Amino acid sequence: MSYTRWWQPVLVGLVVLAGVYFAAPNLFPRTTYDDNNVAQSYVPAPFLQFQVNLGLDLQGGSYRLVRVDLDDAKASYMQDVQRIGSNTLRDQGVALRAIASDTNVRFQFRDETAMLGAREILREQFPTANYTDEGAVLTVGIGDEAFEVVKQETVQSVRDTIERRIDAFGLTEPSIRIQGEDRILIEVPGVSNIDEYLEKLELSIHIVSQAGATRNPNETLFMLLPDSDRVLAAGEQPVRYLIERQECVNGADIQGTGVDAERGIAVTFTLNSRGTKDFANCTRDNIGERLAIVLDGEVISAPNVNEAINTGAVQITGGFEFTEAKTLATLLGTGSLAAEVESIEERVVGPGLGAESIRSGAIACLVAMGLVLVFMAASYGLLGLMANVALVVNLVLLLGLLSLFGATLTLPGIAGIVLTVGMAVDANVLVFERVREEARAGLDPGDSVASGYGAAFSTILDANLTTVIAAILLAAFGTGPIQGFAITLTMGILTSMFTALLLTRLLINLWLDGFRPLKLPI
Repeated sequence: MSYTRWWQPVLVGLVVLAGVYFAAPNLFPRTTYDDNNVAQSYVPAPFLQFQVNLGLDLQGGSYRLVRVDLDDAKASYMQDVQRIGSNTLRDQGVALRAIASDTNVRFQFRDETAMLGAREILREQFPTANYTDEGAVLTVGIGDEAFEVVKQETVQSVRDTIERRIDAFGLTEPSIRIQGEDRILIEVPGVSNIDEYLEKLELSIHIVSQAGATRNPNETLFMLLPDSDRVLAAGEQPVRYLIERQECVNGADIQGTGVDAERGIAVTFTLNSRGTKDFANCTRDNIGERLAIVLDGEVISAPNVNEAINTGAVQITGGFEFTEAKTLATLLGTGSLAAEVESIEERVVGPGLGAESIRSGAIACLVAMGLVLVFMAASYGLLGLMANVALVVNLVLLLGLLSLFGATLTLPGIAGIVLTVGMAVDANVLVFERVREEARAGLDPGDSVASGYGAAFSTILDANLTTVIAAILLAAFGTGPIQGFAITLTMGILTSMFTALLLTRLLINLWLDGFRPLKLPI
């Protein structure tokens, strides 16, 4: 009689080989540098994705909790109402004058009839806004329903933009999560300063007023802004431009960016369909005038409009260095933040502390594993040694599973691995105790093993199932370190169930088939 079914070694062998396949890349350094300081890797490219990522607390980096300025989001919404509404109405042949504030936009028309027609057009563009009229003046404000939508969209947009910026600069495995209604948690391993990725970076293009910079500007219609340092010669005094407050396009309309170095270094970008249309209207109506390209409150370039620009292709010049132009193009290409962000909590973890955490965690795992191996061998003899083999395989499978799903290993995650080492043999202890009882009752070795596994199975399943449920809840509702612990623990339970119920039993069955013992050494 054979105790081993044909499918058991096939199934176990395939799973173990898969675990080794996904875990092996972690034995090699992710990146090394040759004598010319060129990055290279010992791991073939297809396997690089199967390396466990180290969390912030293990490789060092920046932790930042920021709050999105919802008042700024409201003001940005009103500016969109002014710009989009004005352009839409003018395309319909409606003459108007629009003045925006942080809370509303006042549209002034020739007469009340024009106002009533314009209100219906604007309602199609902004259905959730508040509308009040008085004579030929229509005031558009932001209502509660509209603000709720703006709030959610703004926070999500800020979160996505920050992630695109960090990804564009090649930073690895950032963790960026929304917390509450207006907060974003940012964790970027390996980076000590992330301020540049949190800049709002407001880009807009305006018409330069024909009146020049000498008149006293009406602040509701014009802005007086300085020229950027990028275009100043040595000893030259800053130039100020009087520009129309209403913008032609802004950073939200930008799609692709690049750097053109053929005839001087320039930043180039293209506009989306809405921006292309608005920019075409703006340049067509102002041929011969100057445009002010404004970045964060400074005019970085003020080119002349020689003809209508209908293609949506724009070029910014201004004495850029190549590195400066490349950085600007990257930031513009990843988008402007939809609102200002304010740092609430900031923490920087040094790489030295992270390396010490890794050493401490590795020592803890080795000590725990060593004690468990000694205990199992001393308590259960040969069967304990088989359980020890399964324990080593369990750690390989756990590492392979973490690698397969691209999990990020944190210090609490290491704690979960240490806990898994103990829990991995817990099922074997339950089984071996039942096997020992059956052997003492007079059953032969094969029947003792089968009866022991059958009797302990329900207990093992219930105990691990309740732990998995708790771990899943921690992963679903916890944040940061709690999630790392819960995810590692869940995967550890799954691998330990496999090694205890299938691998250890396979080893025992193979031993029974090969040696046909009359008595179990337990």
